Amino acid sequence: MKRENQKVILVTGKGGVGKSAVAASIALIEAKQGKRVLLAELGERGFFRHVFPGAGDVRPVEVTAGVDAVRWEPEACLREYLLHYLKVEKLVDLFFSNRVMRSFVGAAPGLRELALLGKITSGPRGVGPDLPYDVVVVDAYATGHFRALCMAPVGMAAAIRVGPMADQSRMMTELLKNSKNTKMVIVTLPEELPMNEADELCQFVNQELSISPAIVINRNLPMPLSKQELDSVQQKLVGRDGSMDWLQIFANYMSEQGGRQEAADQRVRGWGVQPIHLPFYFTADWPTLLREMSQDLGHKWQVG
Repeated sequence: MKRENQKVILVTGKGGVGKSAVAASIALIEAKQGKRVLLAELGERGFFRHVFPGAGDVRPVEVTAGVDAVRWEPEACLREYLLHYLKVEKLVDLFFSNRVMRSFVGAAPGLRELALLGKITSGPRGVGPDLPYDVVVVDAYATGHFRALCMAPVGMAAAIRVGPMADQSRMMTELLKNSKNTKMVIVTLPEELPMNEADELCQFVNQELSISPAIVINRNLPMPLSKQELDSVQQKLVGRDGSMDWLQIFANYMSEQGGRQEAADQRVRGWGVQPIHLPFYFTADWPTLLREMSQDLGHKWQVG
């Protein structure tokens, strides 16, 4: 069944910046708005099994009201795609049981990414089994692999000019460029390396896909004092006895962190994007973290 109005939200960013938590929070926000949501993660190893009881299966499993979670593997998605066109399961089984074909699947440039992206965009394209959801939130690959995921249909369409795979590849690319269906979210931290990767990825999305992503700057520390006030505190502590050293260290750290956060904010604004800021959550409890993050993000989030 073709779902022309289905939203696909792709969440990416440098590893370790909190993209999985942001993806899960977006899913919870959309579900609270009355939408039926699929939270999908990519690859052989699932992360959400550590967060939601029962998550991590290759079949959708309800993890909370309005939200199903699923894990999509490249080979399973490719098998599903071939079965959709060949219609004969035995032929598909023969294909995957053949050693040469299995080697081809493993080595063919972009084929695994193409299979995953085909599954991600299958609803609006009306290809394969029905995805009965209003919104599909994808905890996608980290930045480098994410670029390969997005460019896979472009490369395939250039290599194969005619036929179903060429047609579907072009449709995938068109869908990625269509802001009506697709939204991209880049998660970063107010630190140099994550910001550099976010900068490169934002440029890639702008140039190659002609869309403007949302930028989430995660783990911002609250700043009760301005940088000038913190610098003043440091100066007053100079020459005190050694017991005050820790106050100087803390004031210095907060001053530097405030500078990093301000620089990150200005840098994102320089990309022509209004950044979304999330605080540092001082908890290791996932239900608490997701509840607080979804509340904070919910005030600033819109699919639009």
